[in-house]
Amino acid sequence: LMGERNGAARFTPRAEWMANARAFVFHHYDVRTVDVVAAGDTAVATVEGSWKVGRKGLPGTRASRFIVSDTFVKRGTA
Repeated sequence: LMGERNGAARFTPRAEWMANARAFVFHHYDVRTVDVVAAGDTAVATVEGSWKVGRKGLPGTRASRFIVSDTFVKRGTA
């Protein structure tokens, strides 16, 4: 996840983001797909979005924008 905080870009690895996401309270979440590139059984999707989140048990919220690229690989026949 590539996001911005205080005007600066910040990269967060997937494992860190997933671990921290459980502590978020989402007040707004909006995404749109900006690109999908497919090659054989593999596709890379890029989305951009915005959210407004707070932390469970803490006052206040913050809004920010983000970009996510994810890779998908078809395995088996399903």
